[in-house]
Amino acid sequence: MRAMVSVLSIIIVVLLVWSLIYDAGVEGVPNPVHFFKQAYAKARVEVEELIAKIKSKLMDDEVSEQKTASTDDSQKEEIESQNVENNISSDPPKAVVVLGSDLDQTTAAESNEELDKTASVLQPEFIIDNFRWPNDQWPSICGALQGAEIMVYAGHGLGTDGTATKNRGLANGLCVDGSYFEEATGPYSRLRYSGVSQEQIISSVRFEPGGLAILHGACYACGPWSNELIIDYGTAYRRVNDYSYTFLSVGADYLALNISGLDELMGALEKNPDKPIGKALEEFCSTHDIELTKARHSDYPNSSLWLGLSRYYNEYVIAFAGDPNITYNSLLH
Repeated sequence: MRAMVSVLSIIIVVLLVWSLIYDAGVEGVPNPVHFFKQAYAKARVEVEELIAKIKSKLMDDEVSEQKTASTDDSQKEEIESQNVENNISSDPPKAVVVLGSDLDQTTAAESNEELDKTASVLQPEFIIDNFRWPNDQWPSICGALQGAEIMVYAGHGLGTDGTATKNRGLANGLCVDGSYFEEATGPYSRLRYSGVSQEQIISSVRFEPGGLAILHGACYACGPWSNELIIDYGTAYRRVNDYSYTFLSVGADYLALNISGLDELMGALEKNPDKPIGKALEEFCSTHDIELTKARHSDYPNSSLWLGLSRYYNEYVIAFAGDPNITYNSLLH
């Protein structure tokens, strides 16, 4: 405190002496009042400039931080978006394998064997969801089919006599543990089966776009039902057109076989993943002496409808509806 008083005293003495000298008119001695005013004005300008620089720097830093935060948020959103896309694209493709209800013991064993062989072809690339009778409850199957690339079904076919409309009753569906119904027409009209209808499938299932629904050994799926007398092309076409409508409506192409060799066909596609399924079908039919007739689907005119007539059995044993240019690789992606 004493030191501060001493300093102030010295300053006061200096100012007094300065004023006396200035008043005495000594040349070269500035007016102390003007001097301090100028010094104050200069200092004030320098201080204001310094404050302005500090404010400008603070504003620049704030803008930079906002840009950085915005960039970080944008990068974070982009990374999260990429992660979502990667998760979607990295999900392994799925195949749903179903053995339907009400098969006799021999047919069930043969169908299981066919499904096992086909599943072994698909296994390396596809996750396999199995629903084998008696574990073929429709709610579980329906859930698994959402976003599936392939369905392989072996069991009874629920079709019509070829003259009924595509939405009649529970026709053109799957014989699994669903709801019971009585077949509307045909020699089995007194028998009751468990199944889900075309309408139920269309209203509740969505395949991965470009998927494939395969029906093996199902009556009506290729045209004829079991032990039926030879049918003409027109009847076979109507039945396949109506049955395939079910699956074309939910995003899947349609393949049906009533002979063994599904694993052979799928194996040919798996070994040549860029080969169009239409080309593989042509080669399969040529190998098995099957005459292939090509047409268009009446409800989906951009889709092909092919029927294969076995020259040995003289009956339709294979059918395809959809895009013959799909490949095994397209099913994987």
